[in-house]
Amino acid sequence: MRFKKTLVSLLIFASSFRCDKAPTEMDVNLTIPPSETGDISGVVKWDPDGDGIYTPLNADVALDQNPAAPGSNPEFWTNSNGSGMFEFYNVPVGSHEVICFKFGSGNDYYVGGKDIRVNRGQETSAGTIYLEEYNGSGYGP
Repeated sequence: MRFKKTLVSLLIFASSFRCDKAPTEMDVNLTIPPSETGDISGVVKWDPDGDGIYTPLNADVALDQNPAAPGSNPEFWTNSNGSGMFEFYNVPVGSHEVICFKFGSGNDYYVGGKDIRVNRGQETSAGTIYLEEYNGSGYGP
């Protein structure tokens, strides 16, 4: 989603019914403004065995609300793919928090997040979000 300059050729025909008038061609430059939204992309990784090597994973990813918190109903919610990649499209311009969540075994879970700013008509990279393990009840920091 970038500003696009489009050169449009308009054919303007003479309004006369006379056959001796030829069509006229005129070039017009139009600038199409971007919407008031942008896109977000990123990658989620974790270290489930604690060996210091982070690997990509499928995780719940949401904006501005922890997707696992009771009563949570984020407007923007997706899952990362097997390569840990996620994307959100048409996110309102402004500041947002990307929150990633993965249940572990028992009461254990993994959570991570990052604050980002979405600019009009641009894709914003959240980079890599690393999930950290939490034990017990609750839903992260």
